[in-house]
Amino acid sequence: MDFKSMISWKSLDDLRVETFKRLQDLKSKITNLNTGGIFRTLLELSLQGLADLYDLLLVVLPQGFPQYATGQWLDSKAAELGLTRHPSTKAEGVVIFGRQGTQGNVLIPVGTIVRTDLSAKGEELRFFTTAETILLDGSLQVSVPVRAEFEGSQYNVGAETIHNLVTHVSGIDFVRNDASWLSKEGTDVESDDSLRERYTLRWFELATGSVKRSYISWAKEVAGVEDVLVERAPRGANTVDVIILGSGSSTSSALVSQVQTYINERAPMTADVFVRAAVADLMDVNVLLQMAPDATDLELADAKSEGERLIRALFRIEQVAGVERLKIGQDVFRTQIIYLLRGIKKVVNVIVNAPSNDVAVTTDHVAGLNLLTITVARVTEL
Repeated sequence: MDFKSMISWKSLDDLRVETFKRLQDLKSKITNLNTGGIFRTLLELSLQGLADLYDLLLVVLPQGFPQYATGQWLDSKAAELGLTRHPSTKAEGVVIFGRQGTQGNVLIPVGTIVRTDLSAKGEELRFFTTAETILLDGSLQVSVPVRAEFEGSQYNVGAETIHNLVTHVSGIDFVRNDASWLSKEGTDVESDDSLRERYTLRWFELATGSVKRSYISWAKEVAGVEDVLVERAPRGANTVDVIILGSGSSTSSALVSQVQTYINERAPMTADVFVRAAVADLMDVNVLLQMAPDATDLELADAKSEGERLIRALFRIEQVAGVERLKIGQDVFRTQIIYLLRGIKKVVNVIVNAPSNDVAVTTDHVAGLNLLTITVARVTEL
């Protein structure tokens, strides 16, 4: 929308030219309009205030339209339809505490800390146990509930990434998390784009009958749902399958249950609705980053780390600004991986060894990352 035309926006130069012409038309006796003159200085001071007002209108006016509003302005528009922005939440799940022997009871106190490895930037993700748990005599391991230290989707880590015990517990030899460790996804504060989409979808709920976009709107009302696919009549007449994708590398059964309950309370009585998580098709990614001849050892290490971070973001394991995460049914193209990595400093070429071909993803599936291998090497000449 052309908001400048809507308000007949004018710059300081436009206002100055317009004012000078008006003075000439009125045959003003003030003829000294030179820069630095008293009259022109006073005139431009007042015109600057008017120009600032035009600029303010150009900022404020779009906030009255939900498709352009941002921040608190968008919150106010969403509130008109009974919508509120999803807050950030902490990830919750279970981590396995284990030992080599089986003798004796081992008490694992509340507040015991476990963490992921340090990233290349020196960052770590820590989790705290939330219930006192006992590893019983004769048992090798026990599942212990944990909660992330802070809010955010970055805590929705993949399997086998939480394997460091920060708080010493006598009798415990290792900790780890399996593929289904998450019971509640951690979420970031909902973005403007997401809230704006839910605002638009809310209008479709006003339609009667079983409307596809109504199911999408209902599913996204549950915090943690990032993508939704609706299949009509997959199991016969009046059946609806709602496939959801959480904000992490996997979608927890708890999130699926929440969405099922929410939709059941709103769907038509004649509709047989089944909510399920998108199936992850795991694949290996093996990439060679060819670096400039003058790349230092530190730049090679940084490129490897950044490459891993970008690929993990693409496959929904991490959050990286500017990286569009794979959605339900979205195919994986080798050129997509090359484009993503080609922007890394001192990278002159990207060779994708795996996947060896573009990967077609089934409609209700989502591409997932299995084994990631990134190597770096200098080229001898450009």
